[in-house]
Amino acid sequence: MNFGLLYDAGKGVLYDSYSSSTGPSAATYNLLYGGPRIADYMAIGSGTVPGALWWSVHRTPPPRTGQRQVPQGTTTSYRDPQNGQSYSVFEGHYSYAGVEFVPTFGGSMFEALAPNLVFPEQILGPESLGLNNRNTVLAQIDWARSALGYPVWGLAPGTTPADPTGYAQFGAAGLATKQKDIPGTAVTPYASFLALDVLPEAAYKNIAKLMSLYPSIYSSFGFLDSVDPTAHVIAQRYMVVSQAVILMGIDNALDQGKLQTYLAGSRYGSTIAPYLSSERFSITAAGTGS
Repeated sequence: MNFGLLYDAGKGVLYDSYSSSTGPSAATYNLLYGGPRIADYMAIGSGTVPGALWWSVHRTPPPRTGQRQVPQGTTTSYRDPQNGQSYSVFEGHYSYAGVEFVPTFGGSMFEALAPNLVFPEQILGPESLGLNNRNTVLAQIDWARSALGYPVWGLAPGTTPADPTGYAQFGAAGLATKQKDIPGTAVTPYASFLALDVLPEAAYKNIAKLMSLYPSIYSSFGFLDSVDPTAHVIAQRYMVVSQAVILMGIDNALDQGKLQTYLAGSRYGSTIAPYLSSERFSITAAGTGS
């Protein structure tokens, strides 16, 4: 696929959509740490978009941009693995409860961890995306416990428990760049399966606790989509995307990351891997997740 159609060469980022009748949208994907980074992987890996894309997306929003925290960090220079040119990147991060992390837009675990299902970020980016995945889960756990008082964790988009026909972008507001309200009233089981590759023991304990505290959340058809931990209300709906994430997380856990090897072992993967391995986020490892 020619991803050049979706590349804004002026800004060095991808458009968020393209219409056959009107062309690219005015909106672009400007943050590295989010679900759309899988598109960055594919675009750079295809060879139809330059590596400048990797260095152009922000780790934290730039100054004078509305966001929840004033990011800390330093500017670092990197040499592009393909063209050898030098790029300066502000390696910014947020922090919560002593945990440093590069934030997502909406503070959800899906934004943070979905790309790791198909690309081994923990292995290829031990000081960048892999480290950030781990710190993000730790911050999510602390936010659910300390800020929300929940006995379980896992904030990600899902069905609204009180209205099984509804859907909300659940997330941890304190971990997001987005300034508008972010609902945090439901925990999604699939978020724990996203975390299996990142903090396996903590994720397994959380899955077991979900099933123990809310027994009807799991049935012969799998996990229902979400639960309100305060009201003990379980959404009476199964979502295909949630079930797919759960199955993918289980497959990687039981088959030594098999799903991740398909992209990692391709020419796309070999092209993008040096970007993850060469970068150093401005964060340090924190906690154990116990």
